[in-house]
Amino acid sequence: MTWEIVLGITALVGLVASLAGPMIRLAQSITKLTVVVDRIEATVNDQSSRITDIEKKLNDIALKVHDIEMKGQ
Repeated sequence: MTWEIVLGITALVGLVASLAGPMIRLAQSITKLTVVVDRIEATVNDQSSRITDIEKKLNDIALKVHDIEMKGQ
């Protein structure tokens, strides 16, 4: 009877150990992915604001070109 208990406990410990390793690696991978996604999001937001600024400048230049062309006619 005691050998059965020892084998059962050993099996449970082995099961927990075999599941804990992959779960820890999965948690680490998810954390790394979260950090990368946050960085990408910050970069996209920065690029978006830069694109908006460039669009405003281009629209100003297009308006100036249009005004100069109208003065010439």
